[in-house]
Amino acid sequence: MKRIFIFAIVVLMVLSIVPTHTYADNEDFEVAYAFNPELIGAKGADVSMLLTIRNMGTTDITWIDVVINNTETYFQRWTGTIRPGSIRRLRYVIPFASSDLNVNRFLQVSMNNDVDTNNDGVKMFEFQLEGTEDIFGVDASRAPHSATYEPGDSITVEHDFTNLFETHAATDVITNTYLVKDGDKLVDRISVYQGDVFPSNTISDSFTHTFDEDDVGRVEAFYRIQFTMMGQEYVRESATMAFDVLRGYEIDFRADLTASPTEIYAGDLVTFEVNIHNDGSDVERFEIRNDEGGVMASTESLPAGSSGSVAISANIYESCDVSYIVIGYISGDHISKETNSVRITVREPETATPEPTMTPNPTGATAPTPTVTTEETTKPADTPVTDEVKPAATKEEAAGQGSENRKELRTLIVLLIVVALILLVLVGVLVYMRKK
Repeated sequence: MKRIFIFAIVVLMVLSIVPTHTYADNEDFEVAYAFNPELIGAKGADVSMLLTIRNMGTTDITWIDVVINNTETYFQRWTGTIRPGSIRRLRYVIPFASSDLNVNRFLQVSMNNDVDTNNDGVKMFEFQLEGTEDIFGVDASRAPHSATYEPGDSITVEHDFTNLFETHAATDVITNTYLVKDGDKLVDRISVYQGDVFPSNTISDSFTHTFDEDDVGRVEAFYRIQFTMMGQEYVRESATMAFDVLRGYEIDFRADLTASPTEIYAGDLVTFEVNIHNDGSDVERFEIRNDEGGVMASTESLPAGSSGSVAISANIYESCDVSYIVIGYISGDHISKETNSVRITVREPETATPEPTMTPNPTGATAPTPTVTTEETTKPADTPVTDEVKPAATKEEAAGQGSENRKELRTLIVLLIVVALILLVLVGVLVYMRKK
C-alpha cells in the first residue's frame, strides 16, 4: 500500500511538470527562399519559388502559409509535419505580371505548431524580381564592309541572335533580316523559322542583295525576331546599321557671284559674273537661272577640280539684291545651289547747273580783231616813253560782248514802250476832262 502511494505521488509530480500544450514564438523556425529564374521577360511569367523551412522548436510544425502581395495576391497553405530539428523544402509556382517586375514586393511565411488555428510564427521578406526586354542579344555585320556602295555592288547582311536567359529556351523562334530605304523594304523577304533556341545558344539569319539605281540613297539594315518565352509571346524589330548607296559620280561645286559696277544710275548696264569651282565629278553642263526659274546662261562641261565663269549683263532700274541659281547636271541627275547675293544701288540723278546761252554769229564770219593803237605821250626827258598794248579779244569774248549789247538794247526798247503807254493814258485822261 505504501508503494502504491509513493508511485501516485511521482505520477502527479510528472504530470505537474509536463504541460499539455506548448506554444512556439517567431524564433522557433527559420525560412529561406529562392526564385528561379530571377530574371524574366518584361511581360511577366510563372516563376518557381523554393521555400526551405527548418523547425527550430520543440513541437511539430503542422502547416505553412505563404502570401505574396503580387497583382493577384498569391496565397498558398501547405499542411504536413515538420519534426523539431527537421528541414522541409516546398516548391511553389507563382504568377508575376509585368506590373510586378522591377518593384518591391513582400513575401510572408507563417506557421503553426500547436493544436489551435492561429499563427505561431511569422517571417517577412522584401524582394524584387527583375524583368527585361533584352531576351535575345543581337549582333549585326555586313560584307564587304564599307560606308558607301554603288549600283551593281552586292552586300551580305547577317544578324546573330543569342538567347540571354540561363534557364529557359525561347520557342517558335522566327527571324528576318531586310534593308530599308525611305521607309520601304528593298526586298520583301520571307521570314525564317528557327524553332527552339536554348539558353546561351545562338542562331543566324542573313541574305545577299545587289544594289541597283533605285537603291541610291540612305539604306538601313533591320532585323525582326518573334518568339515565345515562359508562356509570353514577344516581337522585336529594330535597325542595326546604316550606309549610303551612291552613284558612280558626285555632283558638288561652289558658285560665287560678283558684279560691276555696284552703284549706278537707273537703267545703267551691270555685268554679273558667276564663278563656278567643280569639287565633284566631271559635270556635263551648268545652268544659271534667276529666281523665277528663267535660264540666264549655260556652260559646257566642267572637269573635276577645275573652275569656270559665266558673264550675265542686265539693265538695272532700281536698287536690289541679285543672286542666281546654279544647276549642275550629270547623266540626267542634277543638284542646285544658290550663289551669294550682290547689292546693286541705284543713285538719284544729280541737278546740273545750266550753262549760259551763246548767241552764234549770224553771218558765220570771223569776229574782227580789235585794232591795237599806240598813243604817244610827252613826258619829261628822264621818263622813258612806253607803248601800252591791249591784248586782242577772243571770239568768245567778242560774242559775249555782242550779247550784252543786245540785252541792253532790248531793255531800252521795253522802257520806251512803257513810257509811251503812260503818255497815251495821260492824254486820254486830259481829253476826257476837257469834254466834261
